[in-house]
Amino acid sequence: MPTFDIGGAISQNHGVPRSGAWKTIEKKYKFEHPVCACCGLHVVEVPIQVHHIIPVHFAVLLGRSDLELDYRNLISLCESEQGLHCENHHNLLGHLHDFGSFNPRVATDVVTFKDVKQIDFLNSTYFKAAFAQRIKNFNALSVQEKNELTIFIDNLFPKL
Repeated sequence: MPTFDIGGAISQNHGVPRSGAWKTIEKKYKFEHPVCACCGLHVVEVPIQVHHIIPVHFAVLLGRSDLELDYRNLISLCESEQGLHCENHHNLLGHLHDFGSFNPRVATDVVTFKDVKQIDFLNSTYFKAAFAQRIKNFNALSVQEKNELTIFIDNLFPKL
């Protein structure tokens, strides 16, 4: 079931094209991880996005283009599309309900909030704090914030 590549669109808006190898990696990853890491819905039930924990444009613009194809930076999350309902963990946990940002803690959050409904998550103290402290849109980051984010990413995903 094809899904709209919102990450690809955002990357294009930042002048960062997808790698020519992305579609192959995406297909392979989705075959190996066909269920939402949070709710367990299967790709035959709802659209599944192969989500980049660190979005491609952030990674590339901060000198880590390797992370686009790195399995450590990927997680399968369900995404609501017309006519199909799910909790939309791609937007909710992957981006903290803001596609201009991302959630570097998504891998632990999918375990912590496994049985929590979207409305309950959005009303939680955790979400409100995380949303308030979310990473800004790339163009809104200062040079110092970009340097700090680069160090954070290098610690989260050491270069191989």
